[in-house]
Amino acid sequence: MIKKVLYIVRKDCYKILGGDTVQIEKTKHYLNKKYKINIDIVEEDKINNLSIDDYDIIHIWGIKSEKNIHLILQEAKSKKIGTVTSTIYWNLEDTYFINTFYYYIYRDSKILQIFKNVFIYFLSYIYYKINPKYNKRQFNLPLCKTCKEARQYTIKLSNIVIPNSEEEGKLLCKDIELDYKLVENKFIPIPNAVDVEKLNSKCNNKVLTDLSDFVIEAAGIEPLKNQLAVVRSLMDKPEIPIIFAGAIRNKKYFSHLKDLANKRGNVFFTGKIEEDQLFDLYKRARVHVLPSFRESPGLVTIEALMNGIQVVVSNEKYCPIHYYKFDEYSFVCNPYDILSIKNAILSAYREPKENILSDKYFEFFSYNNVADMTYEAYKKALEIENER
Repeated sequence: MIKKVLYIVRKDCYKILGGDTVQIEKTKHYLNKKYKINIDIVEEDKINNLSIDDYDIIHIWGIKSEKNIHLILQEAKSKKIGTVTSTIYWNLEDTYFINTFYYYIYRDSKILQIFKNVFIYFLSYIYYKINPKYNKRQFNLPLCKTCKEARQYTIKLSNIVIPNSEEEGKLLCKDIELDYKLVENKFIPIPNAVDVEKLNSKCNNKVLTDLSDFVIEAAGIEPLKNQLAVVRSLMDKPEIPIIFAGAIRNKKYFSHLKDLANKRGNVFFTGKIEEDQLFDLYKRARVHVLPSFRESPGLVTIEALMNGIQVVVSNEKYCPIHYYKFDEYSFVCNPYDILSIKNAILSAYREPKENILSDKYFEFFSYNNVADMTYEAYKKALEIENER
């Protein structure tokens, strides 16, 4: 019986809040609610000299390459403690490209497209092959000379590996040059989910109450989330309100975005808001758009879908659209192509607001189900460890 679990999370998990923070907290809440599991959370930079003797499971959040993570996983195996790693991974090549060149070339999407297609692989080569921080660092552990090998070693030490989708697991293995077929038996995809119980909750502190039928993007304001492209795509449709709901993560980017928003007009910023406020915005919105350069899959998209509005997401290169059935329930765009984003938003906007989801979708992508799947993964991890 599993009674106590240790979560090891990124060191800034509660300083820079993200989808993984929500996933961690909700999973913890529902595991405790349904199975009475006590869960402690420790940031990865604070695990040195940490006693793990009382835990049944060590759960690592985010695929790691650090030596201290390897050491604690090794210690767990020596003590017959089950080990689980949630990968929370998607390819970052386009993220580096966007963060590096955004301000210089994004003003013209055609130039961006050409520049990106020509140089993205060259930039990736430099980053992955030459960058000493990630590929020349010695880990002083068996099999670990590079970041890729270190991540392979994390998978090797873990009894169970949990990607947020099958696509994520395969992509991770491809990027770290690990044969997926050799480790497939320890991979258990468990989805991001929505707290279904809160879908019908009332909000007592609403924001922008005079607006409705707007386009919303719920995301931190930064190049990765591509808000500039949303404004550009609707420059000739100023009658459609746009709301950006999220904290400012890049001040320079926000300055560019605000200048363009003022030029267009009818664009609003909420800053960081509470969950009930966001759900209220979903209910009044017409379309949620997330033309991001990296999502796995974007918790806000599932939330928006379950609140009964149309959604726009990036294509399969940037988001696991098949596992989450976004190819069935959403409008898909190329995040580099302004016209593609525009067409997807307008197509979604023309569709009626209605609940298009099946009951099975609600059930599968709920934290009730995530808790059940995670508990089964813990049981399997212990079973593997005890048989070893």
